Amino acid sequence: MVISDTHEGIKAATVRVLSTTWQRCRVHFQRNALTHAGKSSRRAVLAFIATAFAQPD
Repeated sequence: MVISDTHEGIKAATVRVLSTTWQRCRVHFQRNALTHAGKSSRRAVLAFIATAFAQPD
């Protein structure tokens, strides 16, 4: 498994060259989500993301 940001070249090479799966990096996901949230909403967005990642499945 390869974990990275959403760079299209990395994603393509993961499948084509390594023949494995790709997963989005958690830190990059959080950073990207926060760019879409207003300053007053960032703590709430982080709390929702943390709750989602804390789930067992």
